[in-house]
Amino acid sequence: ISLKIFWPFINITNPRTGKQSRTTHTPSLPTSLAPVNGGVLAADYSVGTRVTYFCNSGYRLSSKELTTTVCQPDGTWSNHNKIPRCIVISCGDLPTPPNGKKIGTQTTFGASAIFSCNLGYVLTGSTVRECLLSGLWSGMDTQKCPISGHCGIPEQIVNGDGFNYNDVVRFACNKGYTLEGPSTAQCQANRQWSHQPPTCRGKVLATERLLNL
Repeated sequence: ISLKIFWPFINITNPRTGKQSRTTHTPSLPTSLAPVNGGVLAADYSVGTRVTYFCNSGYRLSSKELTTTVCQPDGTWSNHNKIPRCIVISCGDLPTPPNGKKIGTQTTFGASAIFSCNLGYVLTGSTVRECLLSGLWSGMDTQKCPISGHCGIPEQIVNGDGFNYNDVVRFACNKGYTLEGPSTAQCQANRQWSHQPPTCRGKVLATERLLNL
């Protein structure tokens, strides 16, 4: 970048003769106009020129700092030579979901986090999330690892009846239901189960019981 500096003129009056002479005033430029991890945008540094500050990729100007400064006729900058700060972009910490794992501890721009769930649980949200220039994480929130769910009844096996003599099956109800009847049944020699399948009934609230009386 070529640097062009135009010095303002100052008229000086001689008190004895009353004549005026023109001289130049040399403004003092800051030793480092550009912020650390950033730079400035300006065609030159002449009087009236507005200089705009910017930050390198992965950094942003502090919200409390001025983003521009103007060269004044007296040779000073409007921000009193106070250089703004470029701070690193951070997206904040991502929690590890219950019954799951998270790989990656960095939270700054370009960092990534990988999520997974323990055996028997399924992930809701994005598996990989990346910290963006906007200061936000990419993808969907990954805060839960719910249980994978019910598999249903297995299909009949080929050349077999599925259960043999003395095999025992155990019954269980979904969440919110209670089991009524024996919780197990055994395959007997007559190829019949020792008990009929139990039933799963929903929990009845006390108010509902009163209404049915």
